[in-house]
Amino acid sequence: CAFDTTEEAVFRAAQKAKVINWLYRINIPSEDGDTLGEVLVNRLTKEEEEIATGSCVYYHDFALRIAKMHGDIITRVEVIRSI
Repeated sequence: CAFDTTEEAVFRAAQKAKVINWLYRINIPSEDGDTLGEVLVNRLTKEEEEIATGSCVYYHDFALRIAKMHGDIITRVEVIRSI
């Protein structure tokens, strides 16, 4: 994921998207109760992209990247914010 200046943090994939929205003052589009992992899987599936370590989804001023997987399960998600 390429931004000019970035702030990065890694979270468990089970972390609720609404908590990250509140902490980072960003707007991860999600249904109530969706986790970061679910948001990534839904978006990558919709865009017919591979779900693998390093896969990224881009939004206006931030991105979500799969940082770590255990088998087919996403375990860590990196939030990359443009600053």
